[in-house]
Amino acid sequence: MKGIIEWYNTDFYNIIFTLITVGLSGLISLIISHIYFWNGNRNNLKMSVIYPLIDLLKRQYTNDNYQKIVKLSKDYSVRYLKKREREQLFSLLNVYKKAIVKTEDNVCVDILFDFFLNVLKKENINVYVIPIEIDGELVDYDFPSDLYSLEDNLKKIMNRCDYNMWEEYEDMFGHSIEDEIERIYSYYLKMFNSSINIHFFSEESAVDVIKKSETYKEWKDDRIKLRSEIESFLKLSICKKVNKEIKR
Repeated sequence: MKGIIEWYNTDFYNIIFTLITVGLSGLISLIISHIYFWNGNRNNLKMSVIYPLIDLLKRQYTNDNYQKIVKLSKDYSVRYLKKREREQLFSLLNVYKKAIVKTEDNVCVDILFDFFLNVLKKENINVYVIPIEIDGELVDYDFPSDLYSLEDNLKKIMNRCDYNMWEEYEDMFGHSIEDEIERIYSYYLKMFNSSINIHFFSEESAVDVIKKSETYKEWKDDRIKLRSEIESFLKLSICKKVNKEIKR
């Protein structure tokens, strides 16, 4: 026992030095292993998530592309995003989801459909003429089911010519977009009043009807917000690194 104490007192500093050296060596090895592990997972994140995500964000804003982005956001590698990167990704997803609820064509069709109903209302033409009964009791009125096909006919116009090209419509087809829509409106007007003649676009053009609509403004604002979110995401350092690698 006395010999052990003498050895301990003699080699105390050597023992402490050895313990510190071993401890530091182990700590350094642990840090190096963590760095390699982190870098490896970040590289996998860039290839499996960030690269395809950047590609999708450069495409059209559609529900199909949104679903693909959602799928990428659930990839195992996403756990290796930094806090700010993760917050930016999920903020982007929320804005994207809201922005693609309807396409521009669908928004325009909704606006033109509502415009038709509002003009008839101003002319004191009642479109809600079909009684709704529940258990033999009258509870409300609805417009004729045939009126729903108005949306389908308006969609055909949208398919024929993009809204942003309507000002050149007459040059392309020989008559104005207003003439085309009024012809359709007149057909459906006869469901409610066959004698009256309404000039639907006497005060403003079809383009102005859509452009001034709050519905269209909200849709456009959502698209602007989405572009802003995409730009913010692409400015993240991890996206910049991937873009640089793509360009090599």
